Amino acid sequence: MSRSIAKFLLSVGGIGFLPKGSWMTATVAGFLLPWFFAASSVPFALRAAVFLATIPILLLMGGLAIPLVRAGKKHDHEWIVLDEVLGVLIAASPFLFFPQDAVHPIVAGVVTTGVYGFFDSLKPLGIQRIDDAEHISITVMLDDVVAGVYAAGVIFVGITISL
Repeated sequence: MSRSIAKFLLSVGGIGFLPKGSWMTATVAGFLLPWFFAASSVPFALRAAVFLATIPILLLMGGLAIPLVRAGKKHDHEWIVLDEVLGVLIAASPFLFFPQDAVHPIVAGVVTTGVYGFFDSLKPLGIQRIDDAEHISITVMLDDVVAGVYAAGVIFVGITISL
């Protein structure tokens, strides 16, 4: 993989280079992906398999791309937003397992962004320790992935209780 392809991937098609709002734009992009999966007429098992395969593939690609854009000892550039997309993608995943009309898409987007944002910003439950770890390729993305897992758990429980 070349350095320019690595930058394109890690910035999610250049979103990370927006002068303002790149984090929020990446978050919205990450949230929209599950809705494309949910709206598809493809059988659920195939949709779920493709969706679940997307997460480790993007994590692996990001892990391979980060060393290519390292500047000195710095791995975690501000323009790298693939980790946010992965985190939100994971956080939004519970919506795939409920009827599409169970939660309005706008409500789902606000809830996903809010719950994921809570875990990503405050970094509770060990997320801060991951973020503080030596920034090697995987830790750049791992704090956001763990925040997404925690958010997905909260969202899943919330949807289950409300239905």
